[in-house]
Amino acid sequence: QMMFLPVDKGFAPDMDSRDLGVLVDCDRLFPTARGMKAVPNPSVDPDRDIGAFPEKVTGAYTFEMVGGGRAYVIGTETALYHGQAASVVDVSRNSNLSYTGGPDNQWRFTNVGNVCLATNFALSRPIQVRNMTAADSTRFADAGGEAPRARIVERVQELGFTFAFNTANADGQTGARLLGDSPDRWWCSDINDHEDWNFSTSGTQSNHGRLLASPGAITAGRALGERIIAYKRDSVWVGSYVGGDVVWAWDMVTTKIG
Repeated sequence: QMMFLPVDKGFAPDMDSRDLGVLVDCDRLFPTARGMKAVPNPSVDPDRDIGAFPEKVTGAYTFEMVGGGRAYVIGTETALYHGQAASVVDVSRNSNLSYTGGPDNQWRFTNVGNVCLATNFALSRPIQVRNMTAADSTRFADAGGEAPRARIVERVQELGFTFAFNTANADGQTGARLLGDSPDRWWCSDINDHEDWNFSTSGTQSNHGRLLASPGAITAGRALGERIIAYKRDSVWVGSYVGGDVVWAWDMVTTKIG
């Protein structure tokens, strides 16, 4: 009969290997709430194997479509591609515009239903959008509604808000929406409208603000249920929907990690 030993102390390489419940060395394991779990073996979807990519990839995203199946989006320093069966189609903003990027300006993605949102801070344009059910000839386009330029885009799916973090002016923005280069800024769209970022419109729930109580730029953003998490190098902020003029209230929960 096989005997199972509890690994309740987890991975602790500095502890004595004779201590029960400790792992001092392991390979392809990671901790979970129920104990250690093996990392799955990497696999290739034969219907999506496109071989070596023609350019350096600086971001990729896949999501489940509303009607079934999955969408695949790949970003490089100069283009956005739609992954097809064993091939890719260039769906960049237009054939006369090359995106610009690099290792410090990677593509970030999220989705609203079947619509993919992509952002690359090196691009002077606002967040890019494309319905992934559209024909191959349909390209990504600038999001409307005074959408900003941003390093990060994320969606709180349960409440219908799209967020941009670490923002700057984009070509096409005007008036009050010209907020300048703001690495510590959050900016949300109107509820259930990823193409309305005009916070000065009466009755809108689009809003923005800066997280100033801890230093540095926002480096990542992630939805957590009905909340949104913003990360800096040494701090973590939690955003909660409160409505009214504030719309989203932010609490800094730690200054030890980020």
